[in-house]
Amino acid sequence: MTPSSAAAPAPVDPSPPPPRGRSRWLTVVVALVLLAVAAVLTFPATFGLGAVPGLLHLISFRGWAVVAAGAVALLVAVVALLRRRHRDRGVWWAVAGAALAVAVVNAGVLGFRSVPTANAAPGPVSDGPSTVTVLEYNTEGGATTPAQIARLAADAGADVVALPETTGRMAEKIAADPAVADRGYQVFAHREQPYEGAETSLLVAASMGQYRMLDTPSVGLGAVRVVPVVSGGPTLAAVHTTPPTSDFGYDTWTRTVAAAAALAIPTAADGGSAIVAGDFNATLDHQPLHDLGGAVDAARAAGAGAQGTWPSDWPVLLGAPIDHLLFDPADWSVAAAHTVQSGASDHRGLVVELVAPAAGAGR
Repeated sequence: MTPSSAAAPAPVDPSPPPPRGRSRWLTVVVALVLLAVAAVLTFPATFGLGAVPGLLHLISFRGWAVVAAGAVALLVAVVALLRRRHRDRGVWWAVAGAALAVAVVNAGVLGFRSVPTANAAPGPVSDGPSTVTVLEYNTEGGATTPAQIARLAADAGADVVALPETTGRMAEKIAADPAVADRGYQVFAHREQPYEGAETSLLVAASMGQYRMLDTPSVGLGAVRVVPVVSGGPTLAAVHTTPPTSDFGYDTWTRTVAAAAALAIPTAADGGSAIVAGDFNATLDHQPLHDLGGAVDAARAAGAGAQGTWPSDWPVLLGAPIDHLLFDPADWSVAAAHTVQSGASDHRGLVVELVAPAAGAGR
C-alpha cells in the first residue's frame, strides 16, 4: 500500500468528554429536578397549585397521565439503551425514571381511590327509611332524554334525582313517565343564567316526605336546595358549577365549586343532615375540592373514585370524575356508588346509595 492510498485518519474531537464525576452529578441534579416537577404535576393541590390554568386541566385526567407518562418512560428508556456508550446516558435514564414514577404514582392514586374508605357502610343494607338512593345525571340539555333518565331512576330505585343542565319542563316529563310515576316525585328547578344549560332540576320522591325550596348561593349554572316541610329528613341540593375556562373566569370557577361543596355541611339554622349532588366541574385533585371541610365524596368512599364521568365517550378510567355526591359523615355512610350511562349526554351519571348509621350492619 502506498502512502497516497492510505485511509485518512478520523478527525479528533478537540473537546474532551466531561469527567465521569461531573456526568454523575449532572444525572443526580436532573433526576432531582424532574422528580420535583413530577411531584407538582401529580399533586398540585398539595402545593397550592390546584387552580392554576393548564395544570388544573392536566390533573383532571389521571388515567391519561398513566398512559402518557408510561409511553414517555418507554421511549426514553429505548433512547438511553441506544446511547449506552455515551456519557449522557445517565441523564436519559433519569428522564425515563421520572416519567415512570409519574405513571406509577398516578396509577397508584387511581388504585387507592378504588378501595372503600372508613366512610363506607360496614355491611349489606336493605331499602328502608334509613337509606337514600340518589341518581345524579347531567343530561346536557336533554341529550339523555327524560325517558332514559326515568328508566335509570326506576332501575336504581332513586329517591332523589339531581339533574344539571335539565329544565323544569324536562324534569316534569321524567316525573310523569310511567316507569317512575308511582314514586310521586316532587319537582324543583332553578336557572341562574338566561339559557337552558344554566338550569338545574331536582326530583324528590314522595317517600322522602314533603319538601320546600330554599334560597341557594350562586354556583354559576344553577342550583336547587330544598328542606323537609316537617323536620327530620336531609337537606338536599343539586348543583352545577361553572367550568374552569377563561370565558367564565378561573376565580369564578374556584368560588362556585367551593360554594357548592359548602352546601354539604348544613348550618345550625338548617338543622338535620345534607346531601349535595351534581356537576362540580372539578375533581378531588383541584384546589376547591382538595379540602371538603368535613364532607365526604361518596364515590371515593365507596371505592369508585377513579371512575370518570366526563367525557362519556372515553373509557371510564380515562375520564375526569367531575360529577360528585357529597355528604356529612356524621349522618350518613355510603353503601354503594357507581357510574351509569344512557343516551347521548357527554356525561356519565352517578348512582349512590347512602345509609344512616342505624341501618348499617353492626352499627
